[in-house]
Amino acid sequence: MTPRTKRAIVNDGVKCFFEFCILCGLFAMYGWAEKGIFTCGAGWLAAVFVAGGSFILLVRFRIQEDRQLQKRALRMQRYKEE
Repeated sequence: MTPRTKRAIVNDGVKCFFEFCILCGLFAMYGWAEKGIFTCGAGWLAAVFVAGGSFILLVRFRIQEDRQLQKRALRMQRYKEE
């Protein structure tokens, strides 16, 4: 994996962490409005699943993109050698 891809994965992780915080905040505010305190456990669990799932999909996309770029670089290198 190239350093650029690793950096992109870290950036995706930061984005998903912020997404998780925002979702948790929204669900916590909803739970607070409904029950008087931050007790919306299902909302927190949903935020974990959404943020975690989006992070996994982004990482998978980045790794596939890195593999395609490496294959393209190998093809170009072979083409230049010929």
